[in-house]
Amino acid sequence: MPKWAGSGLAFLQGEARFALSVLNFYLNGLLPQIWPRLYWSLRYRQVDPWAYETSEYETRKYAATLHCLPSHQYRRALEVGCAEGVFTQRLAAWGQADSVLGVDVAEVAVERAQERLRPASQVVIRSANILQVDGLGEFDLIFCAETLSHMGSYRRLVKMKDRLLSLLEPQGYLVLVDSWPMGRLLHHPFKKDPRFSVLSERLEPDAQRPYVIRLLQRRNECQQNPRA
Repeated sequence: MPKWAGSGLAFLQGEARFALSVLNFYLNGLLPQIWPRLYWSLRYRQVDPWAYETSEYETRKYAATLHCLPSHQYRRALEVGCAEGVFTQRLAAWGQADSVLGVDVAEVAVERAQERLRPASQVVIRSANILQVDGLGEFDLIFCAETLSHMGSYRRLVKMKDRLLSLLEPQGYLVLVDSWPMGRLLHHPFKKDPRFSVLSERLEPDAQRPYVIRLLQRRNECQQNPRA
């Protein structure tokens, strides 16, 4: 179980960040429904607004995310919140997923991701809200990075957890990546669901922005009900 490491001052600073992050999380949930669409439209007026493509921090995080996975070939991978497709491109080059689907609610970002991934025939990018879109099928690998923080309520976190579970094959893998210590709240509904096994938890105390990577696996029915 990852714990905040370091001096007492570092612990207090981490708890203060956690409290502020939780407050911001719930305040965002009080905003009108139209706000997320306006927010993403404004943010993506600038290309790569978070410098995903050039940031050494993001490069380190992407490498750590892929490193946590068992090394074998995956049939179908899903990236929730693919933005402009920077990690999607890394995932395609990784070569351990036969097909990759990236989805995002920001239409401008999706258009840029589609252009970026045009040479990768195994990748499809769609503009969609993962909580609402149907007909995606099942996946044996799902990535959900820096997306749960936009849910705005614990109820919506649970809804997202149930949705991702419904898209995941039995024995399939789910990778969650979020800032630390906010990940304590964001990953809680996943950790307490008996249909998931937590295979690994990696806390990266990065000086720029600490984050946690959790690898979960969907249990099959026999594992969920061992006496059945």
